[in-house]
Amino acid sequence: MDDTILSVRDLSVRYNAKESTVYAVEHASFELERGKVVALVGESGCGKSTAALSLLRLLPQEAEITGGSVDFDGTDLLAAGDQELRSLRGKRISMIFQDPVAGLNPVLPVGDQVAEILTSHTPLKKKEAKREALRILRDVGLADPERVAKSYTFQLSGGMCQRVMIGIATALNPDVIIADEPTSALDVTVQAQILHQLDTLRKTRGTAILLITHSFGVVAQIADDVAVMYAGRVVEYGNVMQILKQPLHPYSHALLATLPRMDARRESLHAIPGQPPDLKAPAERCPFLPRCSKAMNVCRESGPPPRIDMDDGDRVLSSIQAMSIQEWSYIAQGPSIRHVGPTAQDFFAAFNLGESDLTITTSDISGINMLAIQTLIERSDKLKADNAALRAEIWELRSQVNQLADLERRLSQIEGAAQRPR
Repeated sequence: MDDTILSVRDLSVRYNAKESTVYAVEHASFELERGKVVALVGESGCGKSTAALSLLRLLPQEAEITGGSVDFDGTDLLAAGDQELRSLRGKRISMIFQDPVAGLNPVLPVGDQVAEILTSHTPLKKKEAKREALRILRDVGLADPERVAKSYTFQLSGGMCQRVMIGIATALNPDVIIADEPTSALDVTVQAQILHQLDTLRKTRGTAILLITHSFGVVAQIADDVAVMYAGRVVEYGNVMQILKQPLHPYSHALLATLPRMDARRESLHAIPGQPPDLKAPAERCPFLPRCSKAMNVCRESGPPPRIDMDDGDRVLSSIQAMSIQEWSYIAQGPSIRHVGPTAQDFFAAFNLGESDLTITTSDISGINMLAIQTLIERSDKLKADNAALRAEIWELRSQVNQLADLERRLSQIEGAAQRPR
């Protein structure tokens, strides 16, 4: 049984300004299943919020969706009419905006704003909706819902406003919640409470959640799958534990390397060098190339590889020759696990292929990639073992050098004592 509730395929969005055009999202694809959390992760400006806003067509006037499809339970949201979209927004798909204070109306009491979502999509009368609003505010953990309902946004803290936004978003038990960095402006304690609330929603109501964040700490706590975005592209997509334990794309490696470790030596925190690319033109090469420490000649000589859609919905490269360390996309064990990883040279070496073997078929994917992964792991283990052996030899040589120096010092002392007159 297919539990997919939202499927995004080849989504592309650009902003048309007077001076230039910004290609904010390029061929982004991901899926949401019922009761699951998919996290969109990446630096600021990589296109996460634009991709999320485009799902409900909430983009500003200068934005243009240039391609792709957004399938929600059989309905293409990009082709739906305004009236159909209005019936879906808030009722079946809700959004928690990045700034809860800015997302709420400052001139209306909070209770009226919660009641408005009920009167807009249900036959409830205004008085009944206000009573239901009190229950909703109580359910999201606000201690005094009567006082909160009469308050304005400036009278509430950031955490309380965020809870109100969650209450509005979940009032009608939607199938999908889009949460745009819901914990970015909150302290750690309130952040944990909000994440627990979202986790409870997906477990008790089967709500699918698209979580936009730049924090891998948040991802590790709540997400099931992760889509890593860079320069408007989904560069790696897969299970959260696989990406946290064994990231394959250099950008994913770099993001995880910036996190402080409790078991690491005390030294300066790692930072990704350089700046994100200018998105005023489509990328001719891998967008991460100027900042990548693992770039190869193939990355500099060829552009982003073409992708094709297979019959089962999996996305693979159409040519082995197009593979690079940044962009080779494959499916490890099925359509729900996608990664980006090994180099073309690794691929050829693992399977004894020549450059004339340029294509792969769907039936080859599983065995090819499992063997490729195994080969790379064995190579990595061998390098680690060789490195450890080399360190041991260096240590032994240093020890011998110290012993020789000690012997020379003692010999000099003996010679000096022998030369002194008795």
